[in-house]
Amino acid sequence: MATITTLETFTAKNHPTISVELSKLTNRKGENLYLVSFLDAMHNQEVTLGRYRSITKANESFDLHMKAAEWGELYA
Repeated sequence: MATITTLETFTAKNHPTISVELSKLTNRKGENLYLVSFLDAMHNQEVTLGRYRSITKANESFDLHMKAAEWGELYA
């Protein structure tokens, strides 16, 4: 059975209904896949922005999307 663990969540101060999330998906074989997602609470939407096998690449994407959310440039 696959499990998803939230590693980090960022909520924009200027846009409190918008957040970016970094999660780890572990499949039944024990392989890890890292997900970067955009969450819009106002419109009840979740969009996967990227899937990565490397935590380094996932962190880079998370940081980039975190800045975009803070600037108000990330929309569903």
